[in-house]
Amino acid sequence: MLASGEMAGFTVIWRNGRAPFAVEWDFGGGGEPDMASATTSERIHSASVTVLNEGAAPVAFTGMVAIEDADGSQVAQGFSFTVQPSG
Repeated sequence: MLASGEMAGFTVIWRNGRAPFAVEWDFGGGGEPDMASATTSERIHSASVTVLNEGAAPVAFTGMVAIEDADGSQVAQGFSFTVQPSG
């Protein structure tokens, strides 16, 4: 399980579409930065964030990654991760 303040990597892989691809990440309040974007010609992209939880108990966050290809076709996928409080 992830602990607040740790670096975490998230990776998305897809098969279809025409490059270049716009990739948008939203970490649902559980990461710093909480949103990230990139343009890539590959069908794989990774984002690294520092996960955050300032509370006293573990928190489950729901994020979203969206991909748009050069033709404007879009796809999105939700994901979840749990962050333990620091200390």
